[in-house]
Amino acid sequence: QIYVNSAHPGAVATDLGRHVLDRLVAFGIPEKYVVKAFDFIMSFYSLTPYEGGLTQLYLAVSPEVEEKNIRGEYFVPIARNATAHPYPFGYT
Repeated sequence: QIYVNSAHPGAVATDLGRHVLDRLVAFGIPEKYVVKAFDFIMSFYSLTPYEGGLTQLYLAVSPEVEEKNIRGEYFVPIARNATAHPYPFGYT
């Protein structure tokens, strides 16, 4: 049987934020201030890479997914079923 679900990993503390930083620096904001502000803000909201992988891991190997016949659902950290907005970013 095939079980298809969608998982949002959340804001994970990885090096992917460098792309955001590059854009802010391009606006002329000194890099040291951008990095400090970004790191400070993300320290409150970001998950560790370990935590960020738990939702995907749950959906991939948990016997509960098959036992409860979980299909076509949307999951957010950490392995919580949620309702996805029908129009992401307000686009219709």
